[in-house]
Amino acid sequence: MSITLWDGLPPDEWEARARQIREQERESVRRHRARVVAVADDGKYLSVSWTNDNGERVSADFRRIGWRKAPAKVLTEIHKAQANPPRYVIHPGRPKAPAQ
Repeated sequence: MSITLWDGLPPDEWEARARQIREQERESVRRHRARVVAVADDGKYLSVSWTNDNGERVSADFRRIGWRKAPAKVLTEIHKAQANPPRYVIHPGRPKAPAQ
């Protein structure tokens, strides 16, 4: 009795095909890998370039607007501010409607 996998290939052919696909993916990553061209303002702005599948070279500028995980120093400052909220809020009140 022979074993076949979901696509109908025997195990040894399936493993060879899987290796071939992994190598193609690695080559694609090597060829299309994004390169950081410039970093400014302590990492707040980045210029990146990469190659699309059609061979087109693309450049883009990015601006950091947040973190997936904030640095420890920033978290410490945030926690301190949350632990000591403002005691009073001085507000001038709602603006008056113009006289009619």
